[in-house]
Amino acid sequence: MNTRPINTNSNLVLNGDFKEPYTIWEVNGRDYRVKGGEWEGNLINYAQLWNETSSFQTLKVEVEPAEGARYHLGFLYANTHTAALGRVLIGKKGAEDKDKLSIDLPPTGGASDAELKLREGGAYLPLDLDLHKGDDLDVTLISPRRTSNDPNADIRITRIELHVELLPLQLLKLVNDTQRIDPGQVLYLCLGATREQRHKLSFEVHSDSHWVDTDAALWADDNPQEAMIASPELGINQRVELPWLLDCPELEGGGPYPFELNIYSKYTADPYPIAVSLGHHRLKLNVLKGATFWPVLEHGQTVPLEVQVLSHYTGKPVSGVDVTWRLGENVLHIAPSDGEGKADFDYTPDGDGLQTIEVSVSSPYYEDLTVQELLEVRVLKDDPLKAVQVRFEGGEAVVWGEKTGYPDRGSIYSVTLIIPAGSPLLDTQIAVGWREGGYGPEDLEITSVPDFGELRDVPGTELEWTLDCGDVLDAPFGLFLSSPMLLRDSRDNAMSLAHNNLKIGEVREANKSPAVDEGDSVYCMVQVLTLKNKPVLNIQVDWVWPQGSVTTYTGIDGWSSAFDKPTKADSYEMVAHIKVREDAPP
Repeated sequence: MNTRPINTNSNLVLNGDFKEPYTIWEVNGRDYRVKGGEWEGNLINYAQLWNETSSFQTLKVEVEPAEGARYHLGFLYANTHTAALGRVLIGKKGAEDKDKLSIDLPPTGGASDAELKLREGGAYLPLDLDLHKGDDLDVTLISPRRTSNDPNADIRITRIELHVELLPLQLLKLVNDTQRIDPGQVLYLCLGATREQRHKLSFEVHSDSHWVDTDAALWADDNPQEAMIASPELGINQRVELPWLLDCPELEGGGPYPFELNIYSKYTADPYPIAVSLGHHRLKLNVLKGATFWPVLEHGQTVPLEVQVLSHYTGKPVSGVDVTWRLGENVLHIAPSDGEGKADFDYTPDGDGLQTIEVSVSSPYYEDLTVQELLEVRVLKDDPLKAVQVRFEGGEAVVWGEKTGYPDRGSIYSVTLIIPAGSPLLDTQIAVGWREGGYGPEDLEITSVPDFGELRDVPGTELEWTLDCGDVLDAPFGLFLSSPMLLRDSRDNAMSLAHNNLKIGEVREANKSPAVDEGDSVYCMVQVLTLKNKPVLNIQVDWVWPQGSVTTYTGIDGWSSAFDKPTKADSYEMVAHIKVREDAPP
């Protein structure tokens, strides 16, 4: 059931029903009293005047009279005279009677106190009464003189009301906090907008509206669970241009709850209805997962993206809200947020370059009705790790993975990466990692500075890693490159740890000059050492001379020897070729 606040349709006349019998009204004459009686089944008080006694009160003109702000005086009366007229005068205080509105009270008959016979009387105040806002206005009740024909006649009057009747309110805008809303649109209030975050609602009144600078109140018959608390309270008047504070606590269920809020004038006017929706209408997006890496087109990679829809006021997840993912004008995906307010999308780009994904949800609290987040995705056409080059021990630069590296057991070995100018890897980070699956660095006693897998900044085009290699055993292993901005690691660069840098130590030439006719044999010996003068075992040594060749391997103290039994007398050389590794020249 619709009700009205009590502070509307205000009567400017005070004590017009004479419930306070002898207050407010001033009396000229002695023949005046206030009596009680029954009218239409109700007990009422009324003023009784006779024999030219008058009574008046003075009040203020509160609204400038105009076509859209008319003053109407109404009352109930009885005139028990046979022919004489009573009068009600209303006009500017101090003006002559001729410049006031005079309303005649013609005889109504009936002089019984037991039964009141009241008639309605009244009129609109003419606009030519020269009344203006702030003027004093007199309302005067006048009784005629009694005659011998009417010795007991009187004027009886009550329910005197002076109303200002305004044309309907004209609004330019409703302003909810900082959001400007056109008249006729829904006012979106938010659950959880309480205390310091409560809504601040104000109205921009059209300058032509006669509600300007007048009092009004807010009222709601169907306030959801009576939860919305207004300040000033609902039904309490204040200047219509001043803001109302609306406290909207969180409710079970989350809404939305539709209802109607009305603006009631202090005076007589149609209420101004505002359609309201109370719910989670001011949302925000929390990016749970942006583009954490650069997808590479040649690998057909997909980027997982995820956001969470939250209430701006409570910070709690909001489920069932459609989340839209766009790239430019193209809608990529639409799906509702789940029970935790989350929504995800796996983005597979079909072009390279910097791409901006717009994630949006409807948030009708805002003037533009949406809230959005922009997620940038940098898409690479080619894998930049494929263009990285490596230089081992200051040698020739080659593409990573195309040439095996040969660190020397028990030595320091440098690995230098060369990043091409203009590579997206510049100003990011990169790491050299140890490929699992074979010997680990601890097995081979190899350490690196920076450490294996440790990310380091890429401020320029060359970066060096220093490997400190143990002297434990010969073994292959693999290194790879990784970047936090890339989903895939590089291919492996094969490495072979061994005594890869050797030198010849002591050389023992022919042990004698053999005699062919005596069938003598001769042997030569060569010692193989590391660069640190340590004898090396099991190094292949190829001996070559004019009449033959033999392959041997170094043994104790790094010695290798070869025997020959010459068949003709002549001088010749036995040449020892030390094979460092399979693909290395002797």
